[in-house]
Amino acid sequence: MPRDMLNPPKWAPNAIATPRGWVDPKTGELLVSVKGLKIEEPKVEKKKKKTTRKKTKVEQTTVVEEDKATVEEENKTIFGKLKDIVS
Repeated sequence: MPRDMLNPPKWAPNAIATPRGWVDPKTGELLVSVKGLKIEEPKVEKKKKKTTRKKTKVEQTTVVEEDKATVEEENKTIFGKLKDIVS
């Protein structure tokens, strides 16, 4: 009575089908040699990664335009002090 070669041996139900035949999953030992054994690749479901978006808080900034006269006065004061230091 010929044995069914498409199923693992009864004495090793955990055997894995490979192109060489049925192999022990723990030791890698070839248990039954079967030429041309068709292997069904396991269907692996891809896990979707959770994408979390980091909420960023945007602050509004106000640009203050200084009066040109005030800026010029500050510059004169700074340059005056520099001239005193250098001389």
